[in-house]
Amino acid sequence: MKKIGKLIKFLAFVGLVFAVIKAIKEGRSIKKVMNTYEKNIKFKSEALNYEDEVIENKSVALLCSSAEMDFQEAKLDRNNGILDIFGRFSAISVKLPETWKVKLSGIADNSAVANQVEEAEGVEEGPVLNIQYDLKMSALSIKNNSEESEIEEEVEEIMAEINEEVEEELEEEIEETSIEDVEEILE
Repeated sequence: MKKIGKLIKFLAFVGLVFAVIKAIKEGRSIKKVMNTYEKNIKFKSEALNYEDEVIENKSVALLCSSAEMDFQEAKLDRNNGILDIFGRFSAISVKLPETWKVKLSGIADNSAVANQVEEAEGVEEGPVLNIQYDLKMSALSIKNNSEESEIEEEVEEIMAEINEEVEEELEEEIEETSIEDVEEILE
């Protein structure tokens, strides 16, 4: 029995050593890949604003992080640009101008890609951003403000209608309320 217990402990130790070695190799591999990207974000949240920039080729690598990438005030070089995203255990949000279209390609291993922007098909005349991604246990959201602005307009219209109705109701109540009613309430 003692020999079996020692054998089990030895095998558990060997398994642990192999797991640590694999984790170290994976960490080095991720670090090597991330170093090939223009921007590296590790273990933090960051907002990247590309205001007034001309976009030709951008690359971002994230590890256990989140990033909000805002291209709404950017321009594309010759109406074409590339965004290369590498994500491990991360959340990435990409906001684009309403006039841009996207072409998506990449690997999403146990990941989600949510595109709310019109996809370009074939040769396009307008601005097209090619988004290439390599994601593992990550989420990528691509959107523009067209839907948000429509929703905001609807909310403003509804709020204006409600305000009008409330004002009308108050005016009617004020007109119907006599001085005697006010004195009665105050007593």
